[in-house]
Amino acid sequence: MKDWQKGYEIKELLEIQDKSFKRYNEKILSPFLKMKKNRVADALSKEELFCQKTSGVHYTQLKVGGKISMYTGYKIPILQKKAGDIIIKRLSPSSVGEENEGEREKENNGLIEFIASLTEKQSVYLYVVDECLKSHEIAHNCDFKLVGRQYNTFADVISIYYHGEDRPRIKQSEAEYLTLSKLQDVNLIRFITPIQEILTDLEKKNIIDFTNHYSNYNKKNTWSAISLRGYSPDWRFIEKPDEMNKKWHKENEGKDFSLQDTELMKYFDLEEPLEGNLIYNLLHFIDVKTQIYRIRFMKLKGGEGTLGRHTDQVCPDTGVADGKLMRLHFPIFTNPKVKFKCWYSRDYDEEVMKEGECWYLDTRKPHEAKNGGKEDRIHLVIDVVANEDIRNKFD
Repeated sequence: MKDWQKGYEIKELLEIQDKSFKRYNEKILSPFLKMKKNRVADALSKEELFCQKTSGVHYTQLKVGGKISMYTGYKIPILQKKAGDIIIKRLSPSSVGEENEGEREKENNGLIEFIASLTEKQSVYLYVVDECLKSHEIAHNCDFKLVGRQYNTFADVISIYYHGEDRPRIKQSEAEYLTLSKLQDVNLIRFITPIQEILTDLEKKNIIDFTNHYSNYNKKNTWSAISLRGYSPDWRFIEKPDEMNKKWHKENEGKDFSLQDTELMKYFDLEEPLEGNLIYNLLHFIDVKTQIYRIRFMKLKGGEGTLGRHTDQVCPDTGVADGKLMRLHFPIFTNPKVKFKCWYSRDYDEEVMKEGECWYLDTRKPHEAKNGGKEDRIHLVIDVVANEDIRNKFD
């Protein structure tokens, strides 16, 4: 028997993993949050597990207090934990099917009774996978109140319930709760049309070709990009060093990655008698008064282009607080079958972004994009430094 088993037989651990926490494991996306046999053994050894045949609760009692953040990748506190609080980390309602409804309800009532016994002793936070409707029902039956949601790096939405003494929430800016938001009363076609012409000409002359994006959610290699402003003069370099792994940094040790316009930006310089640069003039037109970071064209292939549900919490700079980076989307080539989704709960905002519009997308929350049309979709994507003025434009 291995040390991690804590004295428990593998058969018993697998039984709890595959049956007692079946429903939870089916709903959660993050592989690091699934109830696996080693976690079962640890919870059993600490007496932090309540198991029935097809349902279970995994919980712990805090020794020290702390804060609960809106995002697992960023310290944006929304709730206060105290020493002695009980945290129900995993709730797995019965997985028995409709063919045996009586047994299923008996087990779920057992969960309700156990959770109610916890609330008699201490204040309790209950974490619920938002897509699991039965878990919400159990929370309501135990008189919990929904107090917040957390978004993790694997695109799960976790609803957080609370039962206990009154405890004020930690207030955050309203902009933290935006998902997809359109800049109102603006039409940018006067800029979009010449950008379309320049891009078409550059592709026709084979001056550019789009670089496949390095993301693991670009599974069919249908998402690609070129850079107008980035961390190299080479427009093919679309990476952001802060987002890359240790292996990449080791391979590129000693190289200078400073923010700059790429060699491609010159093609968007306006000829006399006009002045300036088409891209920067667009930003000036919508009165963007802040520092500009990366500027890219991002392509999603027609017919099969899909960016699976994901978050971009790998970037340490993303956010709406002063000094963080907000991402703006300007559709250049698109069609009515290109759809963006962004989840704020198990529900989501879904939008068709049109040419001439400007959108803010909160990439920290789960989102996806699909191109169901025949034509390629190309967006101009610009990261700008957040400030009150930018937030107010989309709030």
